[in-house]
Parts: sequence; C-alpha cells; structure tokens
Amino acid sequence: VTPMSAMRISAAYACVRLVAGAKAGLPLVFFKRNRGAREWIDSHDLWWLLNVEPSPICTAAVFWEYIEWSRQLRGDGFAYIDRNRAGEPVELIPLVADDVEIVRYTDRKNRFAYRIKLVKDSITIDQDDVLHFRNFGVDWSTGKSLSTLQHGAREALKMASAADKHSEAFFTRGTTSKMVLSYPNKLSPEQKDIIRDQFMQKYGGAENNGVPLVMGEGGSATTISINARDAQLLESRQYQVTDIARAFGVPPFMIGAMEKTTSWGSGISEMSQGFLNYTLSPHLIRDEQELVRKL
Repeated sequence: VTPMSAMRISAAYACVRLVAGAKAGLPLVFFKRNRGAREWIDSHDLWWLLNVEPSPICTAAVFWEYIEWSRQLRGDGFAYIDRNRAGEPVELIPLVADDVEIVRYTDRKNRFAYRIKLVKDSITIDQDDVLHFRNFGVDWSTGKSLSTLQHGAREALKMASAADKHSEAFFTRGTTSKMVLSYPNKLSPEQKDIIRDQFMQKYGGAENNGVPLVMGEGGSATTISINARDAQLLESRQYQVTDIARAFGVPPFMIGAMEKTTSWGSGISEMSQGFLNYTLSPHLIRDEQELVRKL
C-alpha cells in the first residue's frame, strides 16, 4: 500500500480530504500573553505568510492541505523556512517527505538536522530552519513519525483494495457465478478452447447480463461459486469503510457512511464540535507548538 494506491480507495481519499480541507479552511490567528490571558493581535508580520501566501509556488490553503496530506500518508509534513539576513522568515517552502532524512548531530544528541535530497546533491539544515509537522507517534531511531497509512490503516486498505478489485471483476463479467460447461463426449483441447471463447463472446461481460444461455449437443452448465450476496461482498465493503475511518480518526458518517447512527448528537453544530475536539485538535496543537518555537 502506497500513498498513491491508498488515494484510489474512496474511503481513504475522503478521510484525508476531509481532515486536510478542514484544516486548510481554518484561519491562523495570532495572540499574545497578557497577565495570564490571551490578547488578540489584529496584525502581525507573519499573518500574510501563514494565511495567504507561504511561498510564490502556492497559496496558504494549498500549503496546509499538502502538509496534512503528507502527514496522514507519510507520517510527517516538512517545510523549509527561508529567512532574510535579519533571521526573519520570508518564505515557507513545502518539502517532499521522502526526500527528507532526519539525522542527529554527533556532538549534540538532543538536536536534529534535516538532510534534504536535491536533484543532484543534498543539503543539511539545522532543525530551527525546518518546520516539522509530526503525526501521532514517533520512531526516535529515525526521528520520523508513524504514518496513518502504514500503521493504522494498512491492513484495512489492503482488504479494501482487494474488495474493490473483486467487485470490479464481478460486475464486469456480468454473470453472477463462475460456471462449468459439461459435454457427454470427450472434447479435444482445441474444441474446449473454441467452446470457451464462444461462450465468453456471447454471455461474458455486463452488456450480456440476462442473455438466455443456449447449450447444444447435450451440453450443460453448472455454477461452481456463490453469488455476491452469499459472499457478503457488500457487507464487507461497508465494514472496510468504517475500519479505514477509524484508523484516520474520522467519524464514518462524515465520509458518507450513513448505515449507522452517531452518538455525537443530531445537529450539525454538535457533530462539527466533536470532529474539532477529537480529530482536528491533536493535529492543530502539534502545529501550533511547532510554529511558535520555530517562527
């Protein structure tokens, strides 16, 4: 299961799109401490950078969607902080997670450096100049976080992919069961091939579904497999949607799985608040702390 193959599964696509889109739609506002309370700041030098244009290559919404996509599917989201001579951030450049290697300094074990792969070379940057948006769980041997794709949803995505392929093959054939064509007399290999090809031409495919089956010269047809309902194909696919949503921390009803009710209340306000508290909030807190300490 890779990030690209996972995004071809509708439930995983919906989960990542929902979390990334919700995060990108939130304004990033600024406060300062004032005698233990928070005081709203109307304007700040970093406001444009974090809310409108982090880099000339993308808008803020696209930037935050990409960071969240990378975090969910690869475990980490990275952005290089380009600073002017005064040390002030002037650009946030999104990085491809697979091109970033985290290393420890040999003389400072409590600090990281980031080796970024370029086209023909690589550069190593101190941790103060890289925004590292982590997912839940950290593998301290490598410095990277656990990706939801590889740890929480891997088996569910593999089963969902297998179910999708089975469903596609099932409905593409257009027949409800596999069949055995039997004849009383012995057939040569060439005759078997001819009968099989003729059968598939006339009765195979969804467009021939329901066409009456005609057998000649004493032939008979016998089914050898169970149909989709007996195989519980649809029920299995519904369960995989719930299982994938569980791994991504998304309520199933928010990605269109309406077979079961929710205990989060019946109003949009209650559902939205629950989604914010239990799904978005852990990511937002990690993001807030990373922005505060690096910027």
